[in-house]
Amino acid sequence: MKALSSEWILWLSALMVLIGIILMAAAFYVRARARQVGALVQKLLALVHEHHGDPLKFIPASLPLLRQAGAARVMVELQWFGQSLNFTDEAKQRVDQSRCESHAIEGQEIVLRAVICPRRGLRGEQAELYDILARLWLEVLAAQVNGRLAQIHFSEQQLKRYELFYKHDLKNLAQFMHLLSGQMRRCDTPDCSHALLERLKKVLPDLEERAGRILQHLGKQSADDWSAVEEVSLGHLVKMEARALDLPVEVEGDAEVYVESVTFQHGLRNVMENFKHHPGTRHVRALIETTPQKVILRLTSDALTGRLSEMERARMFEPFWTTSRSGMGLGLYIARQNFHKACRARLDVEQLDDNRWAFVIVCPRLGAPAPAQS
Repeated sequence: MKALSSEWILWLSALMVLIGIILMAAAFYVRARARQVGALVQKLLALVHEHHGDPLKFIPASLPLLRQAGAARVMVELQWFGQSLNFTDEAKQRVDQSRCESHAIEGQEIVLRAVICPRRGLRGEQAELYDILARLWLEVLAAQVNGRLAQIHFSEQQLKRYELFYKHDLKNLAQFMHLLSGQMRRCDTPDCSHALLERLKKVLPDLEERAGRILQHLGKQSADDWSAVEEVSLGHLVKMEARALDLPVEVEGDAEVYVESVTFQHGLRNVMENFKHHPGTRHVRALIETTPQKVILRLTSDALTGRLSEMERARMFEPFWTTSRSGMGLGLYIARQNFHKACRARLDVEQLDDNRWAFVIVCPRLGAPAPAQS
């Protein structure tokens, strides 16, 4: 009887030890999984902070984390200020189509479509880890895009309220006066003074004409009054802006366009200022081409070299994004809107060959309907 009792005690002790080992292993497993979830979430949030809420940088940087969490397919389509971008990451594992999640945002300047699917066979804690990270990723991406759209909307309202389109133009005129003042202070010889006077004789008539049109436009009772739409020479507008910027421009071809001239000139100046500030620009070529339906103006220079990536094309017209220390990143964004208002024109960039690219302005031919009100 005593032997039997001792045997049961040994079995019970062994069972208790086994249960303890199982509980310790379970606790260790849960803790390891919790650490894994926490580590992946921290890495994802660190990417958000590192890229300052910029979805174009955040999306490709986050794809390895999603695959680590169990994603087998991630597809993101972005329409970003007129440029199409696609981000895709697909693993070799089979996809669980029944558990795919998607999110879509439709905006005037940005359109987002995102789909994320897990690999087959995810179970238990592994499936929960994937669900947490996938949903967090979709929420972060939606917040970034919605935040960008809200910023654009707010900025547009501010631009309309204070008429920054034309304040920007007046700022350019003020900068010209500041530059002129500096040149006058440095002119201490008769030859220099004579050269400066001749330069002013060429530039001041154009500046006077521009200033007069701006004042006329700002004096209108309604911003939707399109009485200033007129027939103008596109080549003449290009040459006039080139003289104002002291920019050597070679114009090939010409065409008459039907535009709201002040707004069109403002957009043209914003584009041509990029050549003025671009290092290495020696001269600019303006190529004017006509078709039965439209007029095409291509502006290029010896400094616009290399192949543009999709990311560079998308960034080109994004507001408040710039590589310049002094710029605000609004010039090309404002120019695109001004061209549309002036004659329903479209501003874009075009790869001319393997090593050159150009700004392209496409405007309807003379006799097209008046510019769209906005």
